Amino acid sequence: MSQSLLDILWVLFCSSLVFLMQAGFTCLESGLTRSKNSINVAIKNLVDITISVLLFWAFGYGLMFGLTQAGWIGSSDFLLSPETAPQRVVFFIFQAMFCSTATTILSGAIAERVNFAGYAIMVVLLSGLIYPIFGHWAWNGLADGTHTGWLGAWGFVDFAGSTVVHSVGGWVSLATVLIIGPRTGRFSAEGEPKKIPGSNLPLSVLGVFLLWFGWLGFNGGSTFSLNEKIPAIILNTILAASAGSVAVLLFNWGTDGRYQVELLMNGVLAGLVAITAAAHIVSPLSAIVIGAIGGLVMIKADHLLEKFRIDDVVGAIPVHLAAGIWGTLAVALFGNLTLMGTGLTRLEQIGVQVAGIVVCGIWAFGLGYLLIKTIDRYRPLRVSLEDEQVGLNVSEHDAATEILDFLQALQYQADTGDIHLRVHVEPFTEIGQIARMYNKVLDALQKAVMTTEAIVRDIQDGVVTLSRDGLLTSFNPGAELIFGLSAAEAIGQPFSKLIASTNGTNGTSSNYSEPVSFLKFMNNRQETVGLRPDHSTFPLEVVVSEGNIGEEPLYTGIFRDITERKKTEEQLQRLMAAVEQSANTIVITNLEGYIEYANPSFERTTGYTLEEAKGVHTRVLKSGKTSQEEYKDLWETIISGGIWHGEFSNKKKNGEHYWESASISPIRNTKGEITHFLAVKEDITERKKIENALQEQVKRMRALYEVFSSPGLSFEQQIEAVLRVGCELLGTEVGIVSQVDETDNVYKVKHIVTRVATGIEKEQIFKFDQTFCYLTFAKGDAVAISHIGQSQWREHPCYHNTKLESFIGTPIQINGQHYGTVNFSGIKPKEPPFEEVDQDFVHLMANWISATLEQQRAEKALQESEAHLRQVLSSVSVHIYMTEFTHDGQVVNGYISPNVEEMTGYPQERFLSDWSFWPRQVIHPDDRVAAAEQAELLLSGEQSEMEYRLVRSDGRIIWVRDSAQVENRLDSNHRFIYGVVSDITHQKEAEQALIEAHERVSETSRLKSELLANVSHDLRTPLGVINGYTEMLHLGVYGPISEKQKDITSNIMDSTGQLLHFVTNLLDQARIESGQVVVKSESFSPEELAEAVYFSTKMLAAAKEIDLSYTLDSHLSPEIAGDAYWLRQILINLVSNAIKFTPQGGSVSYKLYKSDDSYWTIQVSDTGIGIPPEAKDYIFEPFRQVDGSATRGNLGSGLGLSIVSQLTQLMGGRLELQSEQGSGSTFTIILPLTVVQKETL
Repeated sequence: MSQSLLDILWVLFCSSLVFLMQAGFTCLESGLTRSKNSINVAIKNLVDITISVLLFWAFGYGLMFGLTQAGWIGSSDFLLSPETAPQRVVFFIFQAMFCSTATTILSGAIAERVNFAGYAIMVVLLSGLIYPIFGHWAWNGLADGTHTGWLGAWGFVDFAGSTVVHSVGGWVSLATVLIIGPRTGRFSAEGEPKKIPGSNLPLSVLGVFLLWFGWLGFNGGSTFSLNEKIPAIILNTILAASAGSVAVLLFNWGTDGRYQVELLMNGVLAGLVAITAAAHIVSPLSAIVIGAIGGLVMIKADHLLEKFRIDDVVGAIPVHLAAGIWGTLAVALFGNLTLMGTGLTRLEQIGVQVAGIVVCGIWAFGLGYLLIKTIDRYRPLRVSLEDEQVGLNVSEHDAATEILDFLQALQYQADTGDIHLRVHVEPFTEIGQIARMYNKVLDALQKAVMTTEAIVRDIQDGVVTLSRDGLLTSFNPGAELIFGLSAAEAIGQPFSKLIASTNGTNGTSSNYSEPVSFLKFMNNRQETVGLRPDHSTFPLEVVVSEGNIGEEPLYTGIFRDITERKKTEEQLQRLMAAVEQSANTIVITNLEGYIEYANPSFERTTGYTLEEAKGVHTRVLKSGKTSQEEYKDLWETIISGGIWHGEFSNKKKNGEHYWESASISPIRNTKGEITHFLAVKEDITERKKIENALQEQVKRMRALYEVFSSPGLSFEQQIEAVLRVGCELLGTEVGIVSQVDETDNVYKVKHIVTRVATGIEKEQIFKFDQTFCYLTFAKGDAVAISHIGQSQWREHPCYHNTKLESFIGTPIQINGQHYGTVNFSGIKPKEPPFEEVDQDFVHLMANWISATLEQQRAEKALQESEAHLRQVLSSVSVHIYMTEFTHDGQVVNGYISPNVEEMTGYPQERFLSDWSFWPRQVIHPDDRVAAAEQAELLLSGEQSEMEYRLVRSDGRIIWVRDSAQVENRLDSNHRFIYGVVSDITHQKEAEQALIEAHERVSETSRLKSELLANVSHDLRTPLGVINGYTEMLHLGVYGPISEKQKDITSNIMDSTGQLLHFVTNLLDQARIESGQVVVKSESFSPEELAEAVYFSTKMLAAAKEIDLSYTLDSHLSPEIAGDAYWLRQILINLVSNAIKFTPQGGSVSYKLYKSDDSYWTIQVSDTGIGIPPEAKDYIFEPFRQVDGSATRGNLGSGLGLSIVSQLTQLMGGRLELQSEQGSGSTFTIILPLTVVQKETL
């Protein structure tokens, strides 16, 4: 096969590849445009090649390649004949494909908005005039291997048409898009570009592949022969295309990280366009550079088009024009000048290339713009807006598609506004799937609309719609209710009718005069005053928002009657005022504990101003006295949503410690999330001081009581025990009881307890006026010096002698006279300083020591009196007598001892001669009757002993004791009386002295009892306060407390209750012993008594699960006389005692019944531990118990039964006990019965 034939085959094959590029353009442009225009785009691509080929055959080829006329235009080869040489025909076919390619570029740039006829005219202009003439300038003579066109003759090189084909098509495209403008919706009113997505990007990618494949023939066929240059040309073509796409890829990755499909595709095409002019004269590396830069130039050109709001649908202008210009310049920049063969230097070649670019632009853009603008003036090229919206497939070609049907259904629905309509679903198509989903959207929309209508209808807020001029167009039921105006009355009325305004002159309400006053509330929620038809006004909240229905604005107003909210706000303001004025501290913190709000009480309590506290963490108040466990419990409680109650020891700004009772709770937002914490705190420092003082007082009283009630301690041991307790509780090292002789200025240490060596010993003597105790006598009261070395007494001799740093003491008085002092000293200053409670404690010890010393003195006097009596009794004289009586009482015989004369002063014979002399003359007249009665009892057989007075012969009266017994002998009918008469005058005198001593002892005992009563009273009052405060804390009066705190308060109440019960018993015992108890006889109800005792003891029984019950005798009168108060005390003591000594699960019962007409009975029985026989003798003695050890299981004072016994005796009754150890006990009280008769009308 000849070379000529091979060349012909090669060019025909390459022509076929270029022809295939039309298919590539069709796929590319159809995929990048919307479906509604895809048919129109495809048809225009078809028309491109049909019209351009015919015109190119008729005259275009002749104008471009015919015989040149001075290098400007061809003048031959029109209507090319098949008889022409085959090489010429093949050349024509190849160039006809180039003409079609240039024309097709226009199709993609102006797609979707140019009518078909107008497009056909532009195809004629481009392919029949603009393209062939510029082609003549650049390529004429190309078929013969010469350059006869004027531009080609200059040396302009464009191997395969970067300028001749692609730039010409790009310049005409640019002129056209400037004339017809962008597609509707491509740019916003502000010029922001809006991307219009293509319908089928995969199809566009296929188009790129087809174009790439066809481009191999585009560049490879431009050699017009099958030679050795073709492989290099095709290699450069492939490399440049690849580099263009990769450059775009890298650019996207380095800028926004998104890889736009359209740009990647156009990167390939830009690389191809750029290499087209120089594919035959550059190296592969240069081809890569040219292709890469071509891709980047395309991106920059695309950005410029968007910047200037130029709409190029497929990016034809950036690809073909911009990349074509770059490719033309690249010829001079990268081309091999030798291969180029122009004979020009590189700089000269650059100038020629630039000239060719400029000439192309002037010709193609200038002529194209002029002609197309003229055509557009007389025959508009752009379709109508309606046709553009419907799509050119339908408007230009009446080509119905499923998407068109779908759009028509949507349009009908848009026109009718009927959301109940549903579009037809075409099965097995994408539009069918869209239609199905659209119907589902309509279902959801219909549901939402119905829901919205229901909400608008039922919502309490007023919802209205307004026209542009402010007229009401709808009025929901909520608005009707708010304004008292029906929808029919409201619609058509101006918005201003709903709002009241204040007239600036007289202050009266009137309507807004502005017709569009609703704009005042546009997107701005405001509070104003609403106006009803009856001219009444009310607070109203209003907001107006704007929407659009198509081009028509729609305004929606929402009204809310805020009358109640305003009231609430006023209440909140009052509440805030209360918070600000509250005596309690109120603090709000964030979740991290930083203070965000504190009321003024915070500053008063802590010393921190509100400005200093804000933003500061609450730990600034920590004193270190509250444990981490308490803080952990607090945090865990509030973070879990609970409320924490407790007490803190905090620190003020000045470092002073104080106590607060706090209630801390979380604050939640509307979502239920914890956002802040609220703390309400009360300063309880003073209360804490009182509580601590009371607890300290109770502790001290308990300690003293344990000393007082300890059995078996001598007076000396008791004094020392008291001093040890004092040292321990006062925090001192030395305790002394002294005796003072003011006359001799002597101070003697009688008792001392010391924990350190001080040089002071028992019985040691000091000068009284050189001791601190002298100050107590001078003051007549207690003296306390906490730090002697820093006091006014630092120069006192006692301080210099002992170096003791603290002192507290008070005088001891006995019978109103100074005895000495009780005092305590420490080797260090007292911290904290002595308080008033310490002085009270020392007073208490002094009073007890005083009472004990008085008792000791009285007991000593009694012992001395008893010793004297024994001495008298040992020296007393007696006489013995015997008398014999008949059964009728006549004395028949007798005997009397001789010393009767010494006793009576009468001789023995006087009595033996007249046995009646003794009872009638010697016995004191006042005692004779009693003596005679005693004699009768003696004769009746009973033993007799009596005391009576005798009148001696000298008239002196003496006391005698007559002890006698009667004897009945079996051998005689007489009775014998044997007796001894003792002179007990001295004994009586001693007894009288003893009585007087006993009275003194009783007075001392009474004083001691009064002291105990006073002490008990002083204890019972603070104990009641403690119990009351504790009960209020337990009941939550000061705020809720935790379960742990409830256990603590319960223990406190139990302990104070026990101590209070003991103090009450102690007080009652003291009152009984001092004779202060007066038993009254008043009317009371036994039933009320029984019920009162039951309710007082049922909780105690319930705590041990003991069955408590009582019985009331129906025969017992409903009203009897007695002392109800003391009877209740008796019964409570017995029942409480029974409960105390009855094991858990046992039973206790009591009953009140009538014994007989004169007595009634109280009986208390239990199933407890019982009482051993040996204890029955002392169980009713004060402070005596069956088990008196400190470890006994049932705590008690041992006074209850003693009080019951003594009160029973005071009431004229008797107390009986029946008990068996292990089987329970029964106490029975029998009392005189006095029935009270109710008065009747």
